[in-house]
Order: sequence, then C-alpha cells, then structure tokens
Amino acid sequence: MDKRLFFILLMCTTFVTTWATTPEDNDKAQQWSIKAGIGTSAAETESSDNRTFYSSPDASSNLFYLQGDYYLTPKLTLSGGVYFEQTGLLDNFSQDIGLLRVNTAGLTVGSKYYFLPKKWVVQAYAGAFAQTNFLNLKRTTGKKYYVSNNQYRGAGLDVNYDIQRPALSIVPQVGLDLRIFSSVSLCVDFNYQFGLWGHQRTDFRFNSGPLQGVTGSQTTSNMKPGISFGVKVDFPMRKVSSDDLGNLFEILFDILSGPRAQDRYQSPYLR
Repeated sequence: MDKRLFFILLMCTTFVTTWATTPEDNDKAQQWSIKAGIGTSAAETESSDNRTFYSSPDASSNLFYLQGDYYLTPKLTLSGGVYFEQTGLLDNFSQDIGLLRVNTAGLTVGSKYYFLPKKWVVQAYAGAFAQTNFLNLKRTTGKKYYVSNNQYRGAGLDVNYDIQRPALSIVPQVGLDLRIFSSVSLCVDFNYQFGLWGHQRTDFRFNSGPLQGVTGSQTTSNMKPGISFGVKVDFPMRKVSSDDLGNLFEILFDILSGPRAQDRYQSPYLR
C-alpha cells in the first residue's frame, strides 16, 4: 500500500474516532472491533529434477482482508471476516507474483485470546481460524503461452496447469496490536496456513531462447507461512486528546516525508 494512502486512511480513522464519540463511551468496556489489512505469504514449491536451469523455491501470494472481533470476555474474541488472496505460480519467470495467477476468496471464522493486561499499549494474542474458499472450488486445467520477463528474459514457455484450490484451510495465528491512541491500533499477524485437499501443478516447456526444448514442472504446497499488517478500530470508541492527535500527526509526517523534507523545514542556523 502507498504510504500516502495509508496516511490518509489513518487520518480519516482518527477524525471518526475523535468526533463520533460521546463522554459516556469513555466509560464503556471494549465490546467489538473492525480490522482491515494486507499481507503476503510464500508456499514451498517442489521442482522437477532438472539441473539445466534454476527454478523458484516458492510461490508468493498477496492477501487483502476485513475482519470483525466480538469480545466474549475481555480477553477472548469470536472473530470472522472476508478475504481475497491472489497466488502467483512460476514466480522465477515473473517480476510480479507469478506468470500464472490464481485467485481465492471466502470467509474466515475463529477465535483469539489476548494474554496481556488490557491497560498495556501492546497486546499479544494467539488464535486459530477456519478459512473457506467460495471463489473457485472446481478443478481447472488448461494450457497457456507466456514470455518470461525475469529469469531467462524473453524466453517463451508453453505451460500446462492443473489447479484445484483448497476448499478449507486451518490457520493458526499469533499477533501483536500496538495501540497508537485510544481506539485505534496498528496490527501485525503471523500465521501458518494448512490447506486441506486441492493441488497446484504446472508443467512447462521452453519453446524459444537458449533453453529451447527443455521441460520442467513445479508442484506448490498447500502449506505456507504468512505475515500481514492492518489497522484495527475498537468500539465503543474513546475520545482522543488534541495533544495526542498533534503528536501523532507530527510523528507520521516525519516518517512519511523522509529526511529531505525534514531538512527543508530545518532552520539554517541549526545545520
């Protein structure tokens, strides 16, 4: 995500938090929250035993999610949400996430348990989720032609693919929430996804370039580690003091502007 866009989203969240609350909300216990974020993961790939060329060791994915938490107790949540994930196969032949891309989307449901006292700024948790796939449950086979724009640039490949995404995945997860002010936290999550059933296999043949005629294959694992970053808003919201807002925006401006912008606003007598 672009830093400027992230800054705008954070500012909007701050203003909503500041003006959409009442004094009574400050006395209420945390009841539920909404979290949105992005992430990435990499699945191991088994390649054919061919020493003529190097084949990528993993297949990367991009993740976008929206999640809600309902607090059953101050430390235990019932959580659920929606997600969209794009996985790239044949990563080593592409500068992006893969020549062949597979989309998955669905629902997640699970639970999280927070270990630390609620008054702490940093909150650590462990949880587990079931992740369903509603977008493409069917087995997909076919053949496509690609041109590598990374390794062996310009070489043409005939790719046969056989893909069936898992209908259900089990996802244990640990994470940290860093409260930046009263009702808003920055989040980082680490997970390991175990996909049940399904498979992803590609067989390819170079039809041009120095490796013309060479064949290979890649089989991608349904198990993969991942990391994601997000912003969480707790409800009912709590008021934020003007001093806290000013300090927050000053810090964010310094981070997003970089050293050059900071030098521009520095007094010449301090250089």
